[in-house]
Amino acid sequence: LVVGNGAAISGAGQVVRALADRGLPVASSVDGKGLLADSHPLDLGPVGEYHRTCAHALVGLSLLHI
Repeated sequence: LVVGNGAAISGAGQVVRALADRGLPVASSVDGKGLLADSHPLDLGPVGEYHRTCAHALVGLSLLHI
């Protein structure tokens, strides 16, 4: 799951956390950072200019981008 500004302004933080708690890894844009705690084991960190390598790798391997 990649979350960004849309998730932030829509108040989807609880949904993001629920999906991560069910096993879905979460990467974020800079605007989506903070929707899932950095300490959560499935938080991959940001993608884009300030990316973490693991976040970019997972997004590149994903089969579905919505």
